[in-house]
Amino acid sequence: MARRILVVDDEPVLRMLISRAFRERGYEVVEAADGLAGLDVARSASVPFDLVVTNSHMPHMDGAHLAERLRELDPRLPIIHLSGSHSGRGSRTMPADVPTILKPFDIWDLVAEAETLIAQREA
Repeated sequence: MARRILVVDDEPVLRMLISRAFRERGYEVVEAADGLAGLDVARSASVPFDLVVTNSHMPHMDGAHLAERLRELDPRLPIIHLSGSHSGRGSRTMPADVPTILKPFDIWDLVAEAETLIAQREA
């Protein structure tokens, strides 16, 4: 069974590029356009996600709030935070174990980080 990744980003082009890279590596990818939609997808999923990639600033629910809510569903869920902020953080604080990748980034660095986090969870 393919590993499942949820990509949550309000920028359609970036969301598509991230999703395409993971699909090329054999992952099943589900996309959501904002944090609230991402939370709804995660709650209704019949099979849990192996990892979530989320943007910082999005309509309806920011990435930090989404991460908090996702961790209520699965405390060990690997999450990667994407940020355009040079401080690497939005207005809310991400959980300490959530790595931040600053935009612009190399898509294959993101995939490598995701694979590392998934492997750590499975170990």
